[in-house]
Amino acid sequence: MQFIDRAMPDTGAWIRHFEQASLPVLARTIGRLQQLRKDLDDLAPRDLSEVIAEDPLMSLKTLIWAGKHLAQNVSSARASLANEIETVDAAIVSAGIAPFFRQFADLESVEDRLSGLPQARLGLQRVLARSLAAGEFARDWAGYRNDLDIQVIGEAAVLHDVAEMLVWVFAPGLALQMQSYQRSHPHRRTRETQRLVLGITVNELEVAVMKAWRLPTLLRRLTDDAHADSPQVRNVVLAANLARHLANAHDDPALPDDISDIASLLRTSRDWVEARVLSTPVVRAPAAT
Repeated sequence: MQFIDRAMPDTGAWIRHFEQASLPVLARTIGRLQQLRKDLDDLAPRDLSEVIAEDPLMSLKTLIWAGKHLAQNVSSARASLANEIETVDAAIVSAGIAPFFRQFADLESVEDRLSGLPQARLGLQRVLARSLAAGEFARDWAGYRNDLDIQVIGEAAVLHDVAEMLVWVFAPGLALQMQSYQRSHPHRRTRETQRLVLGITVNELEVAVMKAWRLPTLLRRLTDDAHADSPQVRNVVLAANLARHLANAHDDPALPDDISDIASLLRTSRDWVEARVLSTPVVRAPAAT
């Protein structure tokens, strides 16, 4: 597959490139799915969704596929938002286990796609690791807030940085360029670096991707930072921010502001939040091999 090596002229060009090649997933996901397939008759949807949920890229593939499957099989042209598949669990229940395995019989691994680029592979692994951590934070806080959409909020946090994942997968050279530039210009705003290298911010790209791929309305809203006035969106954004800063270290200079913002969201004390944050292991991916 040919990687993107320069800024694309617009979001449409980015999306067309993404759609020309399949999205790879983690090698461990492929291995676990192969094992599950051997016991297809005894497999429950929850067994399958638990494996998928541990891989943000596989979660994305599943939601895209399930949405298309629903659109093709809903009889009414006036299908309401209530028909949308908002979680991986719902995707498997709605589309079925056997159709899932038929659809994803031949998966490519991230490790193969980026086999000659160990630093890009490491960069992607770091994003995936912190995305899973963000999902844990988001579900924890949503439960504390008695939110009714805990599962969707958790998946939104996992997919909050999906555009960054896509850049590492499809444009690893540009992702490495952004990483290097940010390290050499630590005071430059991240969005400025993204525009300089990609021609667009990552959040703008994410909003466009989720719309183009017709991901669930609630999931799109929860991952769009423009709606940060909503408690649910703040829940997602703050979880993603905290996971990113913890991935650096427990003494990251942005953490005090994170703790204050989380305390405000949860209407609790900074001490309570800080105790929970400091008890969280640092989120890091394994070293490149």
